[in-house]
Amino acid sequence: MLAIGMSRWASSYDDLLTSKVESDLRIAEQYLQRILISTGNEVSGLSKSIGFASLASKSGDEKDRFLHAQKENLGLDFLYFRSTEDLVDLDTKWPIIKTAVGGRSQTEIDIFEAADLARHGGDLTKQADILLVETRAAVPTSRKTETRGMVVHTATPARLGNQNGVLVGGILLNRNLDFIDTINRLVYLSSNSTGSRQGTATLFLEDVRVSTNVRLFEDVRALGTRVS
Repeated sequence: MLAIGMSRWASSYDDLLTSKVESDLRIAEQYLQRILISTGNEVSGLSKSIGFASLASKSGDEKDRFLHAQKENLGLDFLYFRSTEDLVDLDTKWPIIKTAVGGRSQTEIDIFEAADLARHGGDLTKQADILLVETRAAVPTSRKTETRGMVVHTATPARLGNQNGVLVGGILLNRNLDFIDTINRLVYLSSNSTGSRQGTATLFLEDVRVSTNVRLFEDVRALGTRVS
């Protein structure tokens, strides 16, 4: 009877832990989906705004200043308009841009190579570039760095004067500590359980930590460490 009782208790405890993990992951997924939806809605709304429409009569420098200001206002890492005639293969390789050319907005998580990030200027390539840290029991690799970026990528149909095109924006998640810290707070502060809960949150690009609140030392995050 004791053995049966312990077996049932262990099974129930496993079920409880599994349910808790599923609940925590659901909170994180809901936050990520909220970012995708809000980013898509904001860029789509901008494409329909009077301010954007007024760019049709503005110079190239004025357009650049407007889009830069809107990029900062919306918390994006890049934002640009491309007319349908000016789209090149590097643009149309992305399914979301093809969808926008077809008349429908779309937002997804895309993986950018270093060359893709470099097209958008700024420090995006530097932000994405993470030195790999030797990690016990990780799968052997000859790579020294992770240069790809995980991006919240959105595109929406847009029209400037007589030009049809797309308005494209994105947020780089590598080293995006606000993103990962918010997930951690939502998961561990939203608990209804008694007592304090502590834990960690990590965003992996394949097996590499590209954003995390796991720390190697007091002020050094474990970016670049890998899945054991």
